[in-house]
Amino acid sequence: MITRVLPVLAVCLLAAVAPGPPDAVRDESKQLQGVWEVVGFEADSVGEDELLGSTVVFSENTLRIGDLPEMRYRIDSAQEPKWFDATAEATEETPFSSGMAGIYKMEGNTLMICYSPRKPGWGRPREFKTAADSRAAVLVLKRAKRGGP
Repeated sequence: MITRVLPVLAVCLLAAVAPGPPDAVRDESKQLQGVWEVVGFEADSVGEDELLGSTVVFSENTLRIGDLPEMRYRIDSAQEPKWFDATAEATEETPFSSGMAGIYKMEGNTLMICYSPRKPGWGRPREFKTAADSRAAVLVLKRAKRGGP
């Protein structure tokens, strides 16, 4: 299952950020920036272990999951629940373009993203849960503790 979901996750999280986002979106994007650790991952109601402990690094409009290629993302914090969308361009490793429609929430140092692939007739998740054959996945991240002396 994870071998199917990992490439979809990597491809799905690539997105173009619209120029000049509103201040609220820009502020929320700043809160995402930094290093996060995957502490939970579930797809179609089945918990997966392969991503646990992986790092996700967010910058202003890009992210990188582990060793996967850098991706672009877009958020809309004015929606309820907040939207996290992405599209991916075809690459040598992934010879097709793809995308995702998701929702996210931040509570303290925890970030939760629930998403499904962007396909005709497949909607954006409305809740932070999955079910068998739901085509949804939930990624739970904790802000990594800063190392240092």
